[in-house]
Amino acid sequence: MSISPKKLSVSPENINFSFSGAGQNIIEVHGCHETDPELLLFSAKAKSFEIDFFELCDTDDDIPNYCPSNRKLQKDCITPITKADFVCIDGGVDLTIDEMWKENSSGVRLIEAKGDRLVSDPTKRYYVLAGANLKCDHDVNPNNPDLCPNSFDVAASMKVANDTYGKVAISVNKFRVTVMKFNYDLWDDNGVLNDKEYNDLLEYRISKDELKGDNQEIFLVNEISLFGSTPRTAIAETNSNMVAINTKIAPSSTMTHEIGHAKWGFYHPNSQPLYEYDPNNFMYETATGRTMNIRRYHFTKMH
Repeated sequence: MSISPKKLSVSPENINFSFSGAGQNIIEVHGCHETDPELLLFSAKAKSFEIDFFELCDTDDDIPNYCPSNRKLQKDCITPITKADFVCIDGGVDLTIDEMWKENSSGVRLIEAKGDRLVSDPTKRYYVLAGANLKCDHDVNPNNPDLCPNSFDVAASMKVANDTYGKVAISVNKFRVTVMKFNYDLWDDNGVLNDKEYNDLLEYRISKDELKGDNQEIFLVNEISLFGSTPRTAIAETNSNMVAINTKIAPSSTMTHEIGHAKWGFYHPNSQPLYEYDPNNFMYETATGRTMNIRRYHFTKMH
């Protein structure tokens, strides 16, 4: 893409742009003494991608197989446990044990600290076994009702995404909205998704091999853990195509920003490697005061 004249005079004059028809190019047009571009001109083919929305419901359905009054007996409270691999707790339909990764102050899993064993079979179904003392020491967690996300305005988030990405000829489409039941509270059964539990969810999705091509996956959850003492609207692993959104507090611009992390690997402009205060940037860290502008370095990755 070329621009003429190369330099503008102080008097008004027309500006002409020409495009050879090949490659992707972008030009920022700035006003006098303005650091933020007033106009973004680009040449690139139109692109689109689809978004899968999942309303992620945390499930608690562990099945105890021991006598509550005598942990050395099976569920009938008559038959003794005679094998170390006796199944004390079955993971249930969701396949996992509630709080199965939770550790004590010494960093030892609570299940194993109590003398039991955590194992899985080839289908990734988890069990708690009695262990060498032939006793079911680990308590089964209460089976709470499914905890599903708060209501979330998908249409408003889609509009922000199309308004923002549309500045560089990228459109997004809603592929589906699906309820997914999954026991994500594997560290602390508190209805809040933390970073470790997000990574478990990421690993689970990768293991299922159900990602649809270039689709972006958005997981709507009840709540997300604090960052220090600061509430978080979302979690996104860079270049993962997976975002978890806190439906309690996330504004409609959150999804567009987080996809920037998950799909294209963008960082906050005030973080490494940029270290630039740029609130007029859709990747600026906080939603308050953020303007959803695309920058030149975004364009080169997005196209």
